Amino acid sequence: MGRRCARLYFLHGTGWLAEPTQQIGSYVVHYTDGQQEEIPIRYAEDVENWWWNLSLPPPPHHQPPPAWLGTNHATGERNRIRLYVTSWSNPRPDVPIATLDFTSARSASYPFLIAVTME
Repeated sequence: MGRRCARLYFLHGTGWLAEPTQQIGSYVVHYTDGQQEEIPIRYAEDVENWWWNLSLPPPPHHQPPPAWLGTNHATGERNRIRLYVTSWSNPRPDVPIATLDFTSARSASYPFLIAVTME
């Protein structure tokens, strides 16, 4: 990366379910000065299961609003796929970011990352 930024945006989702607020993964920001920051990915706070059955009632817990809804060859008329955006304010905007790691917590719910943008 090698750039400074004030904010990162993650377009992501997850497969399967987890307990609300359970950490299912993280992003680790590595700065050029050797320091790092961890950004946890929490189920029902940052992402929900990407597969959405329209005939089921919404979950009773708070869920983030989807940033994108769509279909694919497997969804049919009763299902949708959805992706979420999480934004993160960089506490060290004057220090360039060297690299970014994406890790799974190896829970039953597996996160996936589509894109990252910087502001």
